[in-house]
This record gives sequence, C-alpha cells and structure tokens, in this order.
Amino acid sequence: MTRAERIEKELQEMREQRNLEKIESEKGNKRTFLDVLKGFFTRDNIPNQRKSNSIQEKEWEVSHWLQVGTRAAEQNRWQEAVICYDKAISISPNNAALWKCKAGALHCIHRFDEASMCINKSLSLDPNDSEARTLKKIIDARVWVF
Repeated sequence: MTRAERIEKELQEMREQRNLEKIESEKGNKRTFLDVLKGFFTRDNIPNQRKSNSIQEKEWEVSHWLQVGTRAAEQNRWQEAVICYDKAISISPNNAALWKCKAGALHCIHRFDEASMCINKSLSLDPNDSEARTLKKIIDARVWVF
C-alpha cells in the first residue's frame, strides 16, 4: 500500500468515525465535538443545515489534507506533499494558500513550470500575499533555495 493510499484510508476511517459519532449523538448516547461547539440548541428545522454540515465537512477535509501535506513537506517528502495539496485543492480550488503550498513543494522537486502555474494561480486569488510574490520571484529565477 502506498503512502497516498494509507492517507486516503486514514481519512476514510476518520469519516466513518465521525458518522458513527453523529449517529450515536442522534440517539442521545453521545455528543460529538461539533455538538459541543454548537451549544445547547438545535437547528434541525433550518433548511440550510444539511448544506452547513457539508461545508463544515469540506473545511475539515481541506484542513486535514493541508496538515498531512505540511507534515510531509517538513520531512522533505515533497511528492507526497504535492499529492496532499492536490486533494485539498480539489475540495477548495479558490484557496490561495493551498496553491502557494503546492507551488513551494513543486519548486523543491524542480518542477518549475508547474510551480510557476501554481504560484500564479495563488497570486490571482490573493494578489496582496507578499510571501507568494517572493516565492514567485524564486520560482521564476529557477533557483532552488530551500
């Protein structure tokens, strides 16, 4: 089993655990962390509740893949980091920070053209990001400084 497959399996197990906790919570046996955060009120009658849960799930997945990718990058496992950032980007394609992280990882494995496309996308989403502008200069110069 590859590292990416293990990560995918870990995410699936986390999803299953969250679904189990939700079911147990609905039975009144157990409250999930999200239940605690929501306070002691229910929003079952609000029509957008399902959409809200879907958004929370997506935010959780993006955060998960970003953390896994960052851990991989910290250990110089750049290809694995790129895979994780790709998964996060597939969920949240308008997140400039994700594109910047992917650009940095691609730069570290000397995939400069792809890194340049990613950093340009990041800057198109957040043109005021000074860190991204600096990374763009480094990528465009084709210099490996990390």
